[in-house]
Amino acid sequence: MKYIINNIYQFFIVLILFTGILALVFINHYKKSNEKEYLNENISTLGISYQSSIDKYRLLSKYIFNESINNELVLSLFEKGINSTDDEKKLYKGLLFRELHPLYLKLKEEGIRQLHFHTKDNKSYIRFHQPDKYEDDLSLVRKTVKFVNDENKAITSFESGKVISGFRNVFPINFRNEHIGSVEISISTRMMVESISDLDSRKEYSIILNKDIVFDKLFKSQSFLYEESVLNSDFVIEDINSSLPDSPKTLSDIAKRINDKLHNNKQLKEAMRQGEKYAVFVKLDDIYYDVTLIPMPGISKKIEGYLIGYQKSINIPIMMSFELYAYSLIILVMIIFISMLLIIQRKTMILENERKWFKSITDNLVEGLYVMDSNAKINYINPNACKILGYKEEEILGKNAHTLFHSHYLNDNMKQEDCTIFKGVMKNKYFTSKKEYFKNAKGENIPVAVNSKLALSSNRGMEIVTSFSDISIQKELEDKSNLLIKALESSINCIVITDKDAYVQWANPAFEELTGFKISEIIGKNPKEFISSKKQTKEFYEQMWGTILNKKPWKGEIINKKKDGTLYDEELIITPVLDENEEITNFIAIKQDITHRKLLALEKEEKDKIFFQQSKLAAMGEMLGNIAHQWRQPLSAISTASTGIKLQKEMNCLSDEDFNYAMNTINNSAQHLSSTIDDFRGFFDPNNDKKKYFYFLG
Repeated sequence: MKYIINNIYQFFIVLILFTGILALVFINHYKKSNEKEYLNENISTLGISYQSSIDKYRLLSKYIFNESINNELVLSLFEKGINSTDDEKKLYKGLLFRELHPLYLKLKEEGIRQLHFHTKDNKSYIRFHQPDKYEDDLSLVRKTVKFVNDENKAITSFESGKVISGFRNVFPINFRNEHIGSVEISISTRMMVESISDLDSRKEYSIILNKDIVFDKLFKSQSFLYEESVLNSDFVIEDINSSLPDSPKTLSDIAKRINDKLHNNKQLKEAMRQGEKYAVFVKLDDIYYDVTLIPMPGISKKIEGYLIGYQKSINIPIMMSFELYAYSLIILVMIIFISMLLIIQRKTMILENERKWFKSITDNLVEGLYVMDSNAKINYINPNACKILGYKEEEILGKNAHTLFHSHYLNDNMKQEDCTIFKGVMKNKYFTSKKEYFKNAKGENIPVAVNSKLALSSNRGMEIVTSFSDISIQKELEDKSNLLIKALESSINCIVITDKDAYVQWANPAFEELTGFKISEIIGKNPKEFISSKKQTKEFYEQMWGTILNKKPWKGEIINKKKDGTLYDEELIITPVLDENEEITNFIAIKQDITHRKLLALEKEEKDKIFFQQSKLAAMGEMLGNIAHQWRQPLSAISTASTGIKLQKEMNCLSDEDFNYAMNTINNSAQHLSSTIDDFRGFFDPNNDKKKYFYFLG
């Protein structure tokens, strides 16, 4: 019996120990499984962002190629250029450059780095970013170009180059059923990083490049821009100090510390050697960070680089801490719940993955989105919708959309069944409008563009999915535009807008009142055809056109002719209007009739001349009196000195000392008289702008 009891105790002890070990193994597996799921989700998210950015620029490049390059004019210039003699080749290359250079400038603003044409034998024809460098053979260093020319197929791929790396979209050029070359539209690594950051700004991103591939192609003069990656010595960082405008931003101190910590991670290096995706946690200062690496294969399937994402972890520290508590409780509770947890885990994993997938899409939509049932009760709303409406999610879920925020502006008492959105969807299964208003949490009406569609839900019957966007700014711009037009039409000054060739496109009613010409009579005409008086010289017009074609405003007076032949004086201001490329698109002329003002000015000028002559005569009389007054004392001194010398001479008592003193007195007085004459002459000199001070001796 004792033996049986011992065996039972031993059995339960072994069972408890065995169950505890199983529970600990399961918890450890569960933790790692969640970590793996979490990291795989990071890899998937980063991969989606990376692929979306590539697709974005691929589609943009395809659109540019189809709309602006793949046409008769561009292709014929390219074909003539590659098949012509040297002199003609330069001519057609110049024409091609001039034709597409405005497009290239616009592409640079959109993040496009290179627009590069190649001949079918893989030689550079024209680089719009470096037009003076061409005819170098790209066959060995640019496999994308060689592939497109060999296969006559377009390709999108990341690829390093002789100067710098980038994401390249290369298209074959076929003209009149003959393959004649290819064209490349590419973006820099920096623009790709910024594009990915726009999709998911929670992470910090960087790109490292395969050292062997980069340095095999790179010009030696450019090698100083690359520095070995701390993360993996087989890779390099492009322009780590961001000295070039197209280079990626410098990493933050946190990212640099993370790289230092991963420097000796053998699993990471092995994954990179195999060209695999990889994600890992890094702990810094008791804070966990997610690090995700996505390989960037080139056209030859070799890994040309890695995209790296750094992000502060949110849930990971909780999972790590949970493990410690679970180990202390597992022996007591796992005997009952272990089987249930395994079943629940398997079922919930599928549902959770589906929920996360759906939520990751809707939460990242730029538009607001909500889902309501056939009674207008809201079952789901995304964060951007809450942001636009000013509500928290819990304040909206379960509420009636029509009652809570649908606004019909002039009729807030409209019943739900009469609601234009609800009624339109239920009747036609979809509804679209840009004239609706939603009321936010502050009670303010917001103009919105709405798209609603009826959908079938598996467990709730019919549901209405509605996306909307705030168009307040668009409405405000429209209102301002209408206000500006009314202001221009109401101006008392004439306003005329012409194209760059001076043909009238618009004029306000004041122009009709001034000239007698109807606006309908002048549209599409040059002003010289109907209001020119022929009174201005050729030099006058050359100076005016020289100013405005130099992209500067011109202001002046001109004599023009009304419809009845009457001449009038006009004050004219012409201002050139420039586009984003600083090129003239229009001219705005502001005109004012100054005939009456000119007549008044002439009358005033005549009166001023008479007054000036009278004032001048009065001033001259006063000055002559002042000169006489200034001269009395020096003349008196000369008279006294000369009389004294004469008297002393007659009395034979004139000494040399007295004679010299008298002569000095006479000379000084004479110099003073001469200086006075110069001062007054300078006073009357109209070219003398210096101040003069006179001391009148009384």
